[in-house]
Amino acid sequence: MSNRHIIEAARKRFDAQLHTTEYKRIHADNEQLAKLVELIDIQKGKKYLDLGTGNGYVAFSLAKRYSDIVVYGLDIASNSIEKNNEMCEDENIENLHFQSYNGIDFPFESGSFLGSISRYAFHHFPNVNHSISEIRRVLEPTGFFILSDPLMDEDDCENFVDQFQMQIQDGHVHFYRKPEIEKIFRENGFLIEKEFESSIRYPRQMNRNYEELFERTQENVLHKYKIEIVEDNVYITVRVMNIMFRKD
Repeated sequence: MSNRHIIEAARKRFDAQLHTTEYKRIHADNEQLAKLVELIDIQKGKKYLDLGTGNGYVAFSLAKRYSDIVVYGLDIASNSIEKNNEMCEDENIENLHFQSYNGIDFPFESGSFLGSISRYAFHHFPNVNHSISEIRRVLEPTGFFILSDPLMDEDDCENFVDQFQMQIQDGHVHFYRKPEIEKIFRENGFLIEKEFESSIRYPRQMNRNYEELFERTQENVLHKYKIEIVEDNVYITVRVMNIMFRKD
């Protein structure tokens, strides 16, 4: 699948889902969010980018908590971006702005932001090296980037979790192992400064494709992801890396 098709699949899927009650319930995690906010280097008057902002879960929290900073939310899901901006107007939030983009190049000048954060979006980026170069470009010289994204388990040698994710067409590309992420960011001029780990549990509607995937997957791998079948749904639990990188 080409990069353009990956981006379009993600756009189509998430524009229909991001503002649904079910999506918000599954992806909300107030404890994780509080820890992520603690990682952020907040400085008065500075600009911050929420990359892959979705329904604005992180962006709204930041802007409401810190009225003396400016937050921008960026996403490919243009319909959701419009809804986010409408919410800003309704709630009179003046230090928060949402913008859509093509999923490749960021529509911002170099050095625009002190920091950027991306929660549950990185595994959809079709060209991570280009995305990281864009992140680095829009950051100030001592800027930082916080990555929050699910991890592939170390024992998952056959990429079970990627196969699981790809059963629906949402532009999933790859869940990374932590050493992979460290290497990619190091090669792109970033060093780890702080980190913590969390997890996310979510359902998919059970079908024969999942059954066949489970049948050919080792039991210890299924156990690592805490696979559960409840009525018509299959649940998976995935560890999440939350890492603050600083420009080197």
